[in-house]
Amino acid sequence: MESLGINWLLLFSQLASCLIVPLGIGLVLFLVRAKKPSKISVRIIGFLTAWITIYSVLFLLISVSIFIFSLVNPLDGFNLAFKFHESVRFSGMITVFLTVGLIAYYMAHAAKSPLISEEDRIYYQVAIFFLSVVIMPLYYQKFIKNEFETIQKS
Repeated sequence: MESLGINWLLLFSQLASCLIVPLGIGLVLFLVRAKKPSKISVRIIGFLTAWITIYSVLFLLISVSIFIFSLVNPLDGFNLAFKFHESVRFSGMITVFLTVGLIAYYMAHAAKSPLISEEDRIYYQVAIFFLSVVIMPLYYQKFIKNEFETIQKS
């Protein structure tokens, strides 16, 4: 996809990666500063958390499968690994930025949530930082969704 001596696909991916960072920071600041979460913001957080978890698990499974295949057939496995990583480069970059933003959001939420006891706050924050793919969906179900439902009832 090259014309006029310009690789348009590469240019688009570089421009998109430059725009994702400020948009992601703005989204995180908006979601953290909101006093009462709206229904749509809770759903966006839930969708992004699910995306990160599913993407990470699928990436791990496919990478392990390619590694095992490369043990059986080294030359084809080597080429397959490069093709796979080249094909998921852009979505992986977006997922990494989303993960960093969601880690910031979840840590800020854990710091100010009234549903978490004072002695458990630091444990949740450390777990979110180090085990984000596993802890964030559980934290979402236990605290964010529960907090939103209690706000809606009152």
